[in-house]
Amino acid sequence: APPDLAAAVRPPQTAWAQRLARQQIIRHGLGFDDIRTLDPHMAVASSDIPIVANVNEALLAVPDGNLASDQPRPALAERWESSADARTWTFFLRQGVEWHDGFGAFTSADVVFSIERVRSAQTGSPFRSTLSNIASAEADGPHRVRVTLQHPDPFFPRLMVNYQGGYLVCRRAVEAGVDLKNRLVGTGPFRLRSYQARDKLVLERNDAYWGGRPVVESIIFQFMPQASARELALRTGDVDVIDIESRQDVVDRLRRARQVVETTVVGVPYVLYINLTKRPFDDLRVRQALAHATDRDNLLAFVGRDLAKAEHSAVPAGYAGHVDAVRTYSHDLDRARSLLREAGYPNGFSTDVIVSNSVMYLPIMQVLQEQWKKAGINVSLRVVDHPSFHRLIRQDASPLVIYNASRYPQTAQVYLDQFYAGPASIGKPTAITNFSHYGDAIPGIDDLLERARTSTDAEATQRLWAAAQAKIAEDLPSLPLFNLNSAMARSQRLDVGYALHSQPFYVYGPRARLLAA
Repeated sequence: APPDLAAAVRPPQTAWAQRLARQQIIRHGLGFDDIRTLDPHMAVASSDIPIVANVNEALLAVPDGNLASDQPRPALAERWESSADARTWTFFLRQGVEWHDGFGAFTSADVVFSIERVRSAQTGSPFRSTLSNIASAEADGPHRVRVTLQHPDPFFPRLMVNYQGGYLVCRRAVEAGVDLKNRLVGTGPFRLRSYQARDKLVLERNDAYWGGRPVVESIIFQFMPQASARELALRTGDVDVIDIESRQDVVDRLRRARQVVETTVVGVPYVLYINLTKRPFDDLRVRQALAHATDRDNLLAFVGRDLAKAEHSAVPAGYAGHVDAVRTYSHDLDRARSLLREAGYPNGFSTDVIVSNSVMYLPIMQVLQEQWKKAGINVSLRVVDHPSFHRLIRQDASPLVIYNASRYPQTAQVYLDQFYAGPASIGKPTAITNFSHYGDAIPGIDDLLERARTSTDAEATQRLWAAAQAKIAEDLPSLPLFNLNSAMARSQRLDVGYALHSQPFYVYGPRARLLAA
């Protein structure tokens, strides 16, 4: 890493020379009524993640605004190296870094403590499985840590970035009894100043930040659960940035009001999983007919041109290992009807499908219902509340399951293991989210995934992932539909210093600033 990180990442002088606002206080309208937890190893809610990301750091960091990047950069580790078999990873720590609130110097003891804390069943971290491949983490002096894996993983550094299980916490603070649920102790550019439940949380500048003194003096996270109230506050200048709904009308309206709206590819695909154990979907021709009856262009027009992009691969775009070169199924009603006749359904067929009443799912399924009807596939929707939906689909109660989810780290291995590997099939003790029973009903995928999982050659791993995606596109245990983007809106006077790419929230680093009106 360069010796002067702040200078290395500074925008061009012409932009940096713009006149700054006299008061450098960012007001961020959060679309929630309160935080859930500030513990970095427990935080999964969108109310908490943007706050934690400004305070806590990790050994490595994703490039600004690009959570899906496979090129992490130095952070609290200045450099790292691996053994030839990609099983032993050594991290060389940055010296002179101090924890907030007088908890002393950051050392290797904090790294080992943090890794073990995430892995501990007692902690109950939702990211525990992410680090399950770690066999041991050991300090080799105060500024070096050696991590040994159970199995080779050439992509392991992606787990050590500033997100989810990669965050580091202060050993001394936890052992002193600090409740991380309500108190942040980090090494980042901002530190916790105050918190008022259901009102606001305030961060203040860390003048001693190792990456350079931030321009912004403080950040006020205002809890504003009402979307209309947030939008009005942005337009009147009462806040500088807000969460917005991923809706095209909201994006268009705010842009007309001369607000900056950024849409970001976050790897959240909408996928229709097809249960291979239920008739008539155990017949490939029926699954192909369903694919040809699906009109993605019509679906994208419904969702919004800025908020969705068609997807055909089992691994979402933006994930390491994603390939576009898979078999695709064009919208072709004649071909769909022909395939149904070949499968023994000259007059089509009817089926019942369970769907959540959530706005995330029901409108999409209603659009698909109308599309499929034109090919003779008549779907009756059984609408249930969202918790019941999750319970029922895990009981194999629906032949088709629409589902959207992101996974981290954003690699093909993680996504394929959880949605397509045989052991992840619903109903098994090892079940995750394999709603199609792929790998069991149609074998072959598990061998590809196991070879990819144990490969020490990154290029060979990529080829195996590509082969897995090609096989899935041929077998059709699922029908990828589209990737939904996230959206953020901000005032033109707020310069965060980078553009969002695959990150659904802003992180305010040393170069974030407010410009004069």
